[in-house]
Amino acid sequence: SSIAQWTSQNISWEVRKGLKEAVERGRFPGYAPIGYMNDRKTKSLLVDNVRAPYVKLGFELYSTGKFSYYSLGDELAKRGLKSKAGKRVSKKGVERMLQNTIYYGLIKTRSATNQTNFPSIITKKLFDDVQEIIAQHNHYADRSRKHTFPLTGFMRCGHCGSMLSGQVKKGHLYYNCSHMRDKKCPERKYTRAELIEEQVISYLSHVQLPSKFKTVLDAYFQHFAQERLTQEDKERKSLKHDLIRVQQQIRNIVVDRSKRIIDAEVFIKIQDELLKEKEMYQDHLAILEGKSDIFVQKFNELLDFTDHADQVYAKSGTNQKRTVLKLCIEGFTVRNQKLTPIWTPVFDILMDLQLSKFDPPKAQGKGSQTAAKTLAAPKVLIWTSGGVLGYGTRDIRQCKGF
Repeated sequence: SSIAQWTSQNISWEVRKGLKEAVERGRFPGYAPIGYMNDRKTKSLLVDNVRAPYVKLGFELYSTGKFSYYSLGDELAKRGLKSKAGKRVSKKGVERMLQNTIYYGLIKTRSATNQTNFPSIITKKLFDDVQEIIAQHNHYADRSRKHTFPLTGFMRCGHCGSMLSGQVKKGHLYYNCSHMRDKKCPERKYTRAELIEEQVISYLSHVQLPSKFKTVLDAYFQHFAQERLTQEDKERKSLKHDLIRVQQQIRNIVVDRSKRIIDAEVFIKIQDELLKEKEMYQDHLAILEGKSDIFVQKFNELLDFTDHADQVYAKSGTNQKRTVLKLCIEGFTVRNQKLTPIWTPVFDILMDLQLSKFDPPKAQGKGSQTAAKTLAAPKVLIWTSGGVLGYGTRDIRQCKGF
């Protein structure tokens, strides 16, 4: 029995070792997840051109915060996504898909983590955005409740300072003081949720920017946007040049390894660094490609929000209502069933804004440009086929979203 046990442990160790070595080489040791196909020749993955677009769409839809795992599965099924067995992707399958790092180019196992050597389907930023939405859904768990109270955590009793909690009585939703800070608090009445919502919507209807300020703001935006477009075009060209360079270096090092010019250990180390550099350029470029469009979209959404905040709130679901409130209100104090808002600092200023001194921006000369922000110039690998390795420095443009 001891020999059998030793044999079993040895086989297990060999399997784990094989899996770890496969991951270290950027290969995928297992069945391909939806959106990919196994490549038997290279022991790697190939992009499934039929299902990969659905995977990307799934991440994009879920990042809006409007879908659960189950409803996203329904939506993707309606649009034509099927599992490899020809069935609707299950709720668990959607959950695994949305939490799988493989889609942005990172293989994770219990014993190893490494960059992939096959194409990504999404960017890391989109993956991170989805993880934030998942965390929010797990925190509030609104979809699993029969009744939801979007204003919990936003209202404090004006008498004792305790939070108001939600209650269901005779089929109706109410808010009342929780009396956590003072058991003798005189606020004993239950307030219908409808009455609370009416007051919130009434306050949001006053969230407006004066028309003159909007005109001036739009002029500043157009002026600033034009400068941004010029600078972003330069950054985009620089990033594409860097991406082409690092892709060629990866091809060079693969050729050198195939000719046994470098050993496996050196190959893996240098390949890892080059793949990380490649991912960095791809992420920055992906952000930059949609940067201007997002900026314009956010600007228009802001102006639209200030005109229709009450309507946006009224039409939103529970999580979206909380998001709308966080944009302009820190909370409410409630006394005798009457709400008093505590505006965020920005909206507190906007509510009292006097705009007589605002003027549109003046046109500047052709030579004026917005200074490009740069990170500290990191060292990057420069690999030419034949085993020649060196280092150089290159400015990496900041590509932060708005």
